[in-house]
Amino acid sequence: MKNEKNTKKEKPTQTLQGKRLQEVLKDLKKKKHIKDIASVIGKTAHISVDVPKLSQFCTGYIQHIPNEIIVAFHICYNVNPLFIRGESEVMYDNILIEREAFNKLVKGVSLEKINCTTPDNMQDFLILKVKRDFYNCLLEIANLPVPKKPAETKAEIEADNQYNRKVSEIFIKYNKLRSDEKKNLKEGKLIEENISYGNYALFPDDYVIEIADDEEESHYVFNPQGYKMHIAPKKDSSNHKD
Repeated sequence: MKNEKNTKKEKPTQTLQGKRLQEVLKDLKKKKHIKDIASVIGKTAHISVDVPKLSQFCTGYIQHIPNEIIVAFHICYNVNPLFIRGESEVMYDNILIEREAFNKLVKGVSLEKINCTTPDNMQDFLILKVKRDFYNCLLEIANLPVPKKPAETKAEIEADNQYNRKVSEIFIKYNKLRSDEKKNLKEGKLIEENISYGNYALFPDDYVIEIADDEEESHYVFNPQGYKMHIAPKKDSSNHKD
């Protein structure tokens, strides 16, 4: 008779990767069914994955989680690969989440270069293609005097209330524009390609840009190579040269 101790399967040891994947699945299951998660991961990784297999990864019956599975969680659910590998405490890839949110606002990004003091010293900056109404909305809000926080005196509380009212009015105005835009799209009076976008430059904040048009400043045409740029002191601007 065989020794019962030898015939009994030993309980597997949960690996760090298994523990981390278990945490990920616990969080994802708050909004998604585990069966759907397994299906999406399997299709993306091109590996046969079902609920029992995910459980085996977690419990340690399968000791090694294939890299394709880890990458699939990153692609499909923004899960930080370094978290599953035990090299980070941050579960989700915040940069990827921010980029996806950014992509909903910006239709295109291009890179421009500009001479910075010498032809050999080139500075990169971004040109963003953004809806004009959104850009103008941001400008209007940025131009409002920002109230003191926290508001303590009666005058400060009133200033804070007035600020909030003005911000609300700005949002209402631009939401109305968006609503009209959607209505015109639906009725065929406007096509997607004709929605008004503008190109806006995103410059590093430690540089000062001087836009100069020798002929007529009021009719300056956007031309990155027409800018004059120099490095400006971050705190003391007394050395600024015109």
